[in-house]
Amino acid sequence: MESIEEKRRHSSILVPYSYYKCIIPDYFLYVPLHWHSEFEINIIISGTGDFKCGTSLIKAKPGDIIIIRPVSYTHLRA
Repeated sequence: MESIEEKRRHSSILVPYSYYKCIIPDYFLYVPLHWHSEFEINIIISGTGDFKCGTSLIKAKPGDIIIIRPVSYTHLRA
């Protein structure tokens, strides 16, 4: 489990969140299997994607909000 832990720090005591605008596949082709200790909130603006969260597969579409618990395995493909 440790080998797929995402090492990037997404928050601090002063700023307890991070914001990233990500366009898949423009920025990168997919998000590889990973986990981290923060919640992850994904808002789908356009297009579609498949979120693999633990053992669940979520077919995301515009307007969907995907909330992923800390220490959950996650993978995304557009």
